Amino acid sequence: SISGIQVDTIGLVQGTGAHAAPLTGGAAEAPAKWLDRALAAAEAHMVEEAERLGADGVVAIRCAPLSLGAGTVGVAVYGTAVKFQ
Repeated sequence: SISGIQVDTIGLVQGTGAHAAPLTGGAAEAPAKWLDRALAAAEAHMVEEAERLGADGVVAIRCAPLSLGAGTVGVAVYGTAVKFQ
């Protein structure tokens, strides 16, 4: 339960996101910004999957870095999709 609210478990949902370093001659963007963008994309994909399954929310969310090569950051995000009773 979540603060006294009963929930039914739908199942695992996940999303991934990646962001590559911009190929510009100007000042490079901080790698932390790349990670923020990759994480935002991964979260959006996870939420889309949960919505397709009819979930009201996602709990117990975790994230893990992905190894994608030089100049690219990636993140996998996963959690349990739930439906409120």
